[in-house]
Parts: sequence; structure tokens; C-alpha cells
Amino acid sequence: LQAITDAAENSPIETPADMQDGRWRVTGKVQGEPPFRGRLIHHGWEASRCEIPQWNGADAAAQVVAPAEVECAN
Repeated sequence: LQAITDAAENSPIETPADMQDGRWRVTGKVQGEPPFRGRLIHHGWEASRCEIPQWNGADAAAQVVAPAEVECAN
């Protein structure tokens, strides 16, 4: 497993403008479109290698074990 983002938990963070569903979970007072600014609650996990049956979800989320989570305060 590897972290989805290298940012430290509880630090300020901005999501990528082209963030993909499944890699990031944005909570709190979410307004508008990405990028979102907030505090990193959890850096998320994704598999560095994946050996499972045929995946039928989004390619960007195929190896995500837990999405990164950002809480927006405003």
C-alpha cells in the first residue's frame, strides 16, 4: 500500500483541479468545483500493485483502498 497524497494529516491541502471520484472524499461545507481547500483528515491508501478479478469501476480508482479525505471549513 502507498498513501494517495504525501501531505501530512491535519495539514492544509488543496485537491487537484482534475481530482477523480474514488481517490478523494471531500466533506464539510463543500461549495463549487475542484480544487477544494481544506484540512487533510486522512491521506488515503491505494495499492501499489493489484491482483484481483476484472475491475469494472473507474480506472483512476481501481487501486484505491481508502480515498483521501478533505474537510472544508468554509
